[in-house]
Amino acid sequence: FQIKGTVTVHTNDEIFRENIVWMKESWPKCSPKSAVLVKITGAYLVKPDPEPGKKIL
Repeated sequence: FQIKGTVTVHTNDEIFRENIVWMKESWPKCSPKSAVLVKITGAYLVKPDPEPGKKIL
């Protein structure tokens, strides 16, 4: 699949702080510097197919 979307980088806001809590629970040795949020706007088939490039989302 090929996925397209809008990306937002968060470095010092509530989304970033929420993600720090989650990261520290799962990977305590990590030191995240930002949180990246992707709003998916489309997904496309890229494999050989009768309809290559077909938008599926």
